[in-house]
Amino acid sequence: MKYKLSNCLLEIDAQPGVYSLGQNSGTGKTYLFNLLKQLRSAYQELKILVASYGDFTEEELINRLTSNKYDIIMMDRYEIWSSELLDYFLYKQKGDAVIMLDVKDLNNVILEINGKLDIKIIPGEVKVSEYVDTTFRRQACCR
Repeated sequence: MKYKLSNCLLEIDAQPGVYSLGQNSGTGKTYLFNLLKQLRSAYQELKILVASYGDFTEEELINRLTSNKYDIIMMDRYEIWSSELLDYFLYKQKGDAVIMLDVKDLNNVILEINGKLDIKIIPGEVKVSEYVDTTFRRQACCR
């Protein structure tokens, strides 16, 4: 999915599912979060939910998840939000939405995460794609 915004092109190359955005700081998560807010305004036909801790109560968030099917969901500091009830309603969206979770501590998350997304930022373009670890392949081919 490619989207043209006023200041850049945003490409999200991932199948619907639940993804971690990684545990490291300085990788572009906050920039992506803000771009998704812009995208929600620019492409009103897209159902986008972006939430940072403190934006909603758990009840408000669950109400949003039960009343809409989303295309893209991004949640900041998900391990602070995570509960069995919230995880259940997010899980129900995973067949339709690319769900991006900023998770600092995976040990505190119950929800099954399908993989990791990588954010690449170059002038005028942001690309979000499934992270592929090539370490094993390199080792296997070099034996």
